[in-house]
Amino acid sequence: MQYRQDSMQEIRFDMLALTRGQIRLARYGSLLGMLLIVFLPCSLIPRLWPGGVFGLDSLIVSVLLSAVLWIGCGILLLALFRGAAMASPWQQQELQQLFAEFPELHAYRDRVSALGRGFTVGEHETLMAWPAMKASIADDLDSET
Repeated sequence: MQYRQDSMQEIRFDMLALTRGQIRLARYGSLLGMLLIVFLPCSLIPRLWPGGVFGLDSLIVSVLLSAVLWIGCGILLLALFRGAAMASPWQQQELQQLFAEFPELHAYRDRVSALGRGFTVGEHETLMAWPAMKASIADDLDSET
């Protein structure tokens, strides 16, 4: 499998095609958003509620709100970007062994190869579940007859 470092090369997800520049912009934009989550509540809440809420100082409320938003958005971003991360070399090797065992997956391998990129972590997890899914389908078909 060959990897190209062309900056205008498109990376295709199932319904979305992004160039490397757009992915870089999304990464930096999410980082900027996470920084704003820290600083905006600390600057706005003391002006909006100078006396605080529930007997807490406004600065403590703004820091707590920043922490809750930071954790929530961080978990969301982690979930979104984890599946789109490139699979490690040993995961790529596992997939090559899977393709050797199951020739019906060659079309998917060719499709990813045509995109000019390796497999993502989400694709690795999905494809590694194929043997169990195939066995389950075979069991269901056997039980119907």
